[in-house]
Amino acid sequence: MRTSCAYPILSLAIWHSNIIPISSLSSSTTPSNTKHSDVLCVGETLWDGLPLGLFLGGAPTNVAIHLSELNVRTSIAARVGDDALGKEAIRRLDNRGVHTS
Repeated sequence: MRTSCAYPILSLAIWHSNIIPISSLSSSTTPSNTKHSDVLCVGETLWDGLPLGLFLGGAPTNVAIHLSELNVRTSIAARVGDDALGKEAIRRLDNRGVHTS
C-alpha cells in the first residue's frame, strides 16, 4: 500500500534533518553579540569515502550548505574532530557560507 504525505518537499527536508527555525527559540537564550541565522541545522557532519575521494556529507550538513546557496542565513550545530579532517570540514563549511562557531 502506498501512502502520501501532506507535507511539501521543503517541510520534509526540514523535518528529517532536525532543522530548527531560529525565530522559534527564545531571544533571552541568544546573546545579543552572536551572529543570527534564519536556520540552525543540528546533526552529523561527516566524510563520505568514495572511489573518487573524500566528500563532506551528512544530511544536516548537506541541507545547511544547500540553504546557504539559496541565500538563507544558516548555522550548523555538529561535532568534528580536532584533527586535519575536522579542520577541513569547518573550512569548507565556512567557505560555503555556513556559520560554524
